[in-house]
Amino acid sequence: MIFALIRNLARRLEYEAPGVSGSILEGIDEILTVTRLGLPAELRRSLACTNIIENMNGTIRRVCRNVKRWRNAGMALRWTAAGMMEAAKGVRRLKAHK
Repeated sequence: MIFALIRNLARRLEYEAPGVSGSILEGIDEILTVTRLGLPAELRRSLACTNIIENMNGTIRRVCRNVKRWRNAGMALRWTAAGMMEAAKGVRRLKAHK
């Protein structure tokens, strides 16, 4: 039932906001997985949003913008890891983590 409701929502948004519709359809399995786990509402809300990932990606971008010339893939991985380590400093515990 929930699957059908989400698909209908995506179908209604297809013409108004095709990007949103595509994102909904792309993440439908993840949305339903978090719902099926029967987690507390606060934890479910934290895991269902992408803020944690977006924050980490922003930190990686900020750290990596200092590089003027990328030499190879290994260098890119090292700088990405450095950005992730920097982002980890600002990550707090999830609400309802118990």
